[in-house]
Amino acid sequence: MFSLRRVYVVFVVLLVTLTTLPFASTSFAQQGDEALMKDAQAYAAAMGVNLDEAIRRLQLQDEIGEFERRAGCQ
Repeated sequence: MFSLRRVYVVFVVLLVTLTTLPFASTSFAQQGDEALMKDAQAYAAAMGVNLDEAIRRLQLQDEIGEFERRAGCQ
């Protein structure tokens, strides 16, 4: 009886986790997009560039950071 109950509980927890996981990852992606957009708007205003250019420059920062890390330029 105890092991059957344990299997049931594990099944329910697994089922709930798997059905809510796609929603959690979507919200994280949306939060990242919203943060990038806010940063890009502020960057565009400060640097006098359009929004597309601001987004491009901000996205390049990650690539530059990775390059510097690999090259040992810290």
